[in-house]
Amino acid sequence: MALRELIITHETPELQEAFIDFVPQVFPEISFRRWRDRGGWDERYLAFALAEENRIVASASRQEMLLMLNGQRTRGWQLSAVGTLPEYRRRGLQQQIMARLLAHTPEAEPMFLFANDSVLHFYPRFGFQRAREHKFQAPCVLQPSAAALRALDVADPADLALLLRIAAGARPLSADFSACDHGRIILWYASNFAWLSLRHVPEHAALIAVAQDGELLHLLDVLSAQPFELRTVLPRLLTQPITRVELGFTPHGVWPGAEPAYEYTESPLFVRGALPLPRQPFKFPMLAQT
Repeated sequence: MALRELIITHETPELQEAFIDFVPQVFPEISFRRWRDRGGWDERYLAFALAEENRIVASASRQEMLLMLNGQRTRGWQLSAVGTLPEYRRRGLQQQIMARLLAHTPEAEPMFLFANDSVLHFYPRFGFQRAREHKFQAPCVLQPSAAALRALDVADPADLALLLRIAAGARPLSADFSACDHGRIILWYASNFAWLSLRHVPEHAALIAVAQDGELLHLLDVLSAQPFELRTVLPRLLTQPITRVELGFTPHGVWPGAEPAYEYTESPLFVRGALPLPRQPFKFPMLAQT
């Protein structure tokens, strides 16, 4: 039986259901249902799929993004959720999907993706090149404050609206290579991972995304329209004392003393087209990765 070609959008709920059923079969423990039901799937997210009757067997997604690149805001495209059901692999289905996805995407605009180690050989066939990223760290000895910042609950419509509003007006974390208005991507993480904590800083109209691992604080995102002294707020994020902070983004505008600590290889970055990357160490914001 011939496979049907599909393009799944925010306006095709019946196809979204098939996609939502497909994803956990390829990426266990990942769900798109809560994210979709909370309004995360908008016109910027498309899934290109192949289906046998009503069952999706292979898919790759494309997220339209607003990037800050070399000091300029520009449109870009991030690929994700590239997968095939095990029994349909080694048939060239992803090559067919990728060719169609690329044909629907402006070739002159920046395009990138974050891969996994099992498919590093695949993306260079389509003109993608691997780039190096680094995680940044800084020593930071702090005790928790009794006045903890409130954690958002994205299942609450008011908190969800707060996340999207602050993200829409937040300044980019880096002028070199960063994301703008990525609140719906943060919503995907908050809808899937209980370890992520989104804390509201009302006096700065800001949100801070963190996860704590013993004495190490993972600072994953800072959303604010105006800069503020971040270290004065950190004690209100802690559940126990810390000795260092690791940052999931290029931190120069938020934490100038942070240094690149190691190369980030957990999900390697691949780029294609007009995407001149910084010469100095950098990290695209982890909570803007799809």
